Amino acid sequence: PMGVGPEFQLSDTCSKSMEVGRLVLGIAKDVWAEGIAYDLNVKDTADCDPFQTGLARLFCDIHCVRDAVIRGDRTINRNIQKATDITNRNL
Repeated sequence: PMGVGPEFQLSDTCSKSMEVGRLVLGIAKDVWAEGIAYDLNVKDTADCDPFQTGLARLFCDIHCVRDAVIRGDRTINRNIQKATDITNRNL
């Protein structure tokens, strides 16, 4: 139109810039989604493993029962010893 130089159609320029804008936004969205997924994976691996937690509780319960049995046996033996001592004194 006005001398020498390239001629551009404004509609082509706008459509191409819109395509670039969509592409950039799509890449940003994908990077954001990957970042969220990575963050969730990191937090998931830092979280407690339910199987390991269950086994830890099981062993804790077994340990507590074992201690209760040992204390109970000790108390029974102590009471039997006291009863025997009293019986022997009374004879």
